[in-house]
Amino acid sequence: MITIFGDSHVSILGFALEDHPNHDIKMLGAHGANWLDFDIQVVDEGLQVTAENVPSVPKLDVTLKPEGPHYFSSILHTPPYFRDAIWKTHCPWNIAANHRNLVPLSNSTLELWIDRAIARRMELLEMMVVTGFDISVVEPPKAVFRTPKLFKVDKDIIRAVDTFARSHICKRLEDIGVMVIHAPEETYENGFTTPEYSAARETDPHHGSKLFSQAVLNKIVEDSMEEVAWDQLAAVPL
Repeated sequence: MITIFGDSHVSILGFALEDHPNHDIKMLGAHGANWLDFDIQVVDEGLQVTAENVPSVPKLDVTLKPEGPHYFSSILHTPPYFRDAIWKTHCPWNIAANHRNLVPLSNSTLELWIDRAIARRMELLEMMVVTGFDISVVEPPKAVFRTPKLFKVDKDIIRAVDTFARSHICKRLEDIGVMVIHAPEETYENGFTTPEYSAARETDPHHGSKLFSQAVLNKIVEDSMEEVAWDQLAAVPL
């Protein structure tokens, strides 16, 4: 059993399920805001995660057990950082030379912002590692090509913030031993998800297309098969 859980990007990955009829894949998607803060309970040798941060959408209520590989989609969702109104007056430090009309924001300030935002999700992942889960993180699409226009934020700033946030979070994940299934290289160019891999709906600011879903789910299934093969090899007595 492959379990993919997390935010709305999980539902998008579901579009590609028909391409893998021979694999047992469970999708547990919920509103992204419910993954910002949540309760964790230890139940029946597993973990139950619940939250109700958005009254108008279904409550988050998933039970995870350390059986088969798990893939989490949420923690690398970066739009909350690059669509913020602060970028009307500020810019990341590393591109300040090209935006002299804006106030530079230090790397440490960005790191603090990101670390506070992902704190609860990092706690969940650390708990999963400690309790024996085979857990990886799935990277969602990079900022889609239409993002600068939709949010009216400079293209260079979006690319810089998106890149910085993903790099910092990936380093945090590496520190606790959680691997990342990265967005396939063919899905983006110059830091932005290309039109064919972006959601067709013009007002959608961050989801991928079915083509993106197919490319990512292929990587997940391939990774899960490698994990099974390694487990079988490790079980062979020397």
